[in-house]
Amino acid sequence: MLNAELQYYVSSPYFAESLDEEEASRNGFLSRYDTLPEILKDYLINTQTSDSILEIGAKYGLDEFSCEPVAKIIRDITMGDLFIRDMPLQVSARTGLAPEKSAQLSNEAIKAVPAVALGEIKKIQREKFAATISRLEAQRTEKPVMPSSNPAAELPSNRVTPHGAQTTQPLGRPINQAFVGPERIAGRSSMSSLANQTKEPVRPTIRPPIRERLAPLRPVPAGRPAPQGYVPAYKSAIPKPNAPKGNIIDLRRKNNP
Repeated sequence: MLNAELQYYVSSPYFAESLDEEEASRNGFLSRYDTLPEILKDYLINTQTSDSILEIGAKYGLDEFSCEPVAKIIRDITMGDLFIRDMPLQVSARTGLAPEKSAQLSNEAIKAVPAVALGEIKKIQREKFAATISRLEAQRTEKPVMPSSNPAAELPSNRVTPHGAQTTQPLGRPINQAFVGPERIAGRSSMSSLANQTKEPVRPTIRPPIRERLAPLRPVPAGRPAPQGYVPAYKSAIPKPNAPKGNIIDLRRKNNP
């Protein structure tokens, strides 16, 4: 089991996979990080975030190092580099979890995001993936194909005319057309029978399509406290955002001789 310091480095969205990241890519992230709202800066580097990722990952059988890709995926979503609905696919591909478990893990990870931070993430997602979101919403709002109001009319039936000729006619009658019984065919019209058969058929009610929200996200309960600045017990050992990576490498070497 890793010590607390290294656990933080591998499960923090801010530091996850930073050792494997190219210098240009890392510097680009640091520059963009400085432009984020304070609530998102705090979320990416807060120890509560890393602890939550470790806890959720362990629930689905992931060890500390297997949680590192999950932390990186969360960072990519926060920065607008990954569409939030693609998270289950990325988790499955990078951790080896089954698609069903990956979807469950992703939902839990998103639910664990503080409500205020989640609101800012949604704003970034709408800005970066406006075209994708519009296309998905258009697909959901397309008018559904309704069934026929008189299904029986589509089924043919062989009938015999008064002269003995056989014809193919629909079982049902067209809408607004009165039923004509044998009395009428034989020349004996029955007004009572005709009156009873001229009622309008019941038409199906067309319901409007259901509009889903951007993602199956539920807000964090109102009683959850807003994230505070992280103050870990090992604060002195954690490098600042622009500090060199030597400390992280030394820690990994100690734990992985």
